[in-house]
Amino acid sequence: MANPKVRMYREQSFGHLKGLAGISDRQIAEHLALYAGYVRQVNRLNEELAELRLRGRGNASHPEFAELTRRLGFEYNGMILHEYYFSSLRPAADVMPPQDSKLANALTEAFGSVDQWQIAFKAIDGTSPLHRCVLQEHRLGNGGASPGEGHRDPAGGGCLT
Repeated sequence: MANPKVRMYREQSFGHLKGLAGISDRQIAEHLALYAGYVRQVNRLNEELAELRLRGRGNASHPEFAELTRRLGFEYNGMILHEYYFSSLRPAADVMPPQDSKLANALTEAFGSVDQWQIAFKAIDGTSPLHRCVLQEHRLGNGGASPGEGHRDPAGGGCLT
């Protein structure tokens, strides 16, 4: 069996993150270190999983493969969500959406007010150190419905565990 090419990820550069309002440079450095760890873990797990596949142990009936696959999902989510997070941060950005924006209107419709959404979001985010909460707009293809349409609030919030 030929050796398959293992997908290796590299750390992205986020030089625009210095001097942000609302989060210290020290906190950013801690998040960047966490992100670097996620990238390393994803690469290590991809290599280990490729090796198991080469040895004929690349399926869920092998507990090691199943566990490494589960861990890969956690590490990959950490890597990608940090990239989304870092990419969305901007100097002098408003911490709340403009009052008459689509987002503010959707949050108000779903929660009664943007402030009530923020309280709920912070409460959900604080339920577990393994929780990662993301507020995003769902956009797929040509305006098609997203998976789970009807099972989410209109603001498109969601949490990953």
